Amino acid sequence: MQKATIATTNYNFDFHHAKPEYLMLNKWLDKGPSRLPGYATHYIGVGGMVMNKERTKLLCIQEQRPLLPGIWKLPGGLVE
Repeated sequence: MQKATIATTNYNFDFHHAKPEYLMLNKWLDKGPSRLPGYATHYIGVGGMVMNKERTKLLCIQEQRPLLPGIWKLPGGLVE
């Protein structure tokens, strides 16, 4: 924690966020207020269904390293 105190006191770094394994500091170098986004606290799930005009084909994917081998699913994912 001593290094964080030196960085914030002597070099004007700001605390951004902390986790048990690390502490994130930042310093906005541009003029004006920082535009650095806040730390992500939520995950957003997204998904989509894509079919051809005739509705006879559906786009499905398989993960490159699937948790459940052989399972197909609709395209989607998570955003931090």
